[in-house]
Amino acid sequence: RKSSEQGNVKFRRSLYFVRDMKAGDVITADCVRSVRPGNGLPPKCVELVVGAVVKCNVSFGTPVKNDLLL
Repeated sequence: RKSSEQGNVKFRRSLYFVRDMKAGDVITADCVRSVRPGNGLPPKCVELVVGAVVKCNVSFGTPVKNDLLL
């Protein structure tokens, strides 16, 4: 992102877990949702996230990040 956009990142949408998941669970479309603030992966990555496996236990409201996925 451009340096002029960096301050607005927190106001953008990102993917969050909307269910508690255990390590090894496969992420389905109803496990993640696009909400604000922008602390996780952008919504355009939803196709990469769905079908991925969770690396460790995650709880409701956790931002989806690459280090949580296998």
